[in-house]
Amino acid sequence: MLPVQRSGLIAVALCALSARALAQAGQTGQTAAPPRKFYAGVAFEVSSQNGGSRVTSDPDQPNSSVGGAALGMTTTLGYHLSQYSSLAVEVSLPTRFQAIQEIHYVLNIRTDNRHREPTVSLLMHVHAPVSRGIHPEFVFGVSYVDEDTTQRAATASFGSNAFGPYGASSQLQRDTVGVTGGVDLGIQLTSRVQLVPQVRLHAITRDDPATGSRSSFLYLSPLVFRAALGLRTSF
Repeated sequence: MLPVQRSGLIAVALCALSARALAQAGQTGQTAAPPRKFYAGVAFEVSSQNGGSRVTSDPDQPNSSVGGAALGMTTTLGYHLSQYSSLAVEVSLPTRFQAIQEIHYVLNIRTDNRHREPTVSLLMHVHAPVSRGIHPEFVFGVSYVDEDTTQRAATASFGSNAFGPYGASSQLQRDTVGVTGGVDLGIQLTSRVQLVPQVRLHAITRDDPATGSRSSFLYLSPLVFRAALGLRTSF
């Protein structure tokens, strides 16, 4: 199963959990209070990205792309501009996932990539009218992305798959930007606390392999999917 497919199943599970919380909120007769100016939240997240396109057939370049899934945390700090809109800063901190690439050429090289993409987003939230303690929000904005990869390489002689031990690790880092869209579903637990499942899709500007840079040979996908579940409080 691909990482994005696994994350899709997790997103379905989050929605099911949200529906249960909504039903409980309706049974207890909870209603939403008028929004306070500020809100803050923290959430557990799953981040997933498939490997990007690899169109080259050159044998001196990696034979696969970097992709995978990882756990992480998301924090949010927002300010209500009106009853139906707010502006928020969102910080996503995924852990690293592992991806192996190999080059089979005069000297065979196996590269162990440990990759993560911390992301800081400035997001506009459009709040739909409240219904029975549920707060749907449509989210869009811009993001700064830190492509952060730790690499180790092992070598083998020509025609051999008997790779030696990995050498010392090196750091590969690139700053880039993207656009972000998604949905939040706030479930009112108390007058100030919400259970918030959320989904984000990041479209990120990647390095062009034509530049020949090290980061371009990761062949990263421009799309990153993240699903999260957490708590939000208003104040």
